[in-house]
Amino acid sequence: MEKERGNNNGNTVLLTVIGVATLLVALVGATFAYFSASINNEQAESLILQTATPVGLSYKGGTLALENIVPGDSKEGTFTVENPATVGETSTPNKVQQTYDLTIFVDKNELVTTYQSNSNVPKPADADTLLADQMRVYITAEKTTAGTNAAGEAANTTMKAIQYNAGTGKDYFNLTSVPATAGSNEVQIVNDQQIAIGEKHTYSIKVEFVELNIPQDANQGKAFEAHIEIGDTKSVKES
Repeated sequence: MEKERGNNNGNTVLLTVIGVATLLVALVGATFAYFSASINNEQAESLILQTATPVGLSYKGGTLALENIVPGDSKEGTFTVENPATVGETSTPNKVQQTYDLTIFVDKNELVTTYQSNSNVPKPADADTLLADQMRVYITAEKTTAGTNAAGEAANTTMKAIQYNAGTGKDYFNLTSVPATAGSNEVQIVNDQQIAIGEKHTYSIKVEFVELNIPQDANQGKAFEAHIEIGDTKSVKES
């Protein structure tokens, strides 16, 4: 492996994730090659809503960095959504519960799913199926801070199930073949998730570039970029 890495020192990639609120990692890969990829995200944005009582849902991401990755590597992180208990400089009590959506937007996708032999290795029968499922994103959610309704009573908020790829039965998002084309690049994580006053939701995220045990050299030097957005926020009646 050291010899192979030494022969591919020119294959270095710097990937940058862009977006309103980002927390996905760009992945590149090669089974028999050495390369590096890095993502840095130190953004923390707020979405401001104009309601009867102006309220801002706070969305905060983190930093995921993968260095010198090869197939089989993964990285984990977290991001949060919070409905503040007070608003404004005068700390006016917040009286509005809300709902929100979370969506993955793919901004760039150069991942190759066409088999290319290495050292004249014959193409395995399941190569196409394997290569179409290299880039996986796992997301879980929990209510980490309890909230209340407008009357100050404990709110019974239910965390909705993550909407993994419909019909696949898989517990992850397969983003390998999602195109970076407006209108086709959206993958919904959760829809109309309610959040009470003063409540915080913490999402754990894991990104994995899967080791397929077949040559993946075609992905050397390729880039994947995506971001997560919070949107479609609505004020709702107390639960």
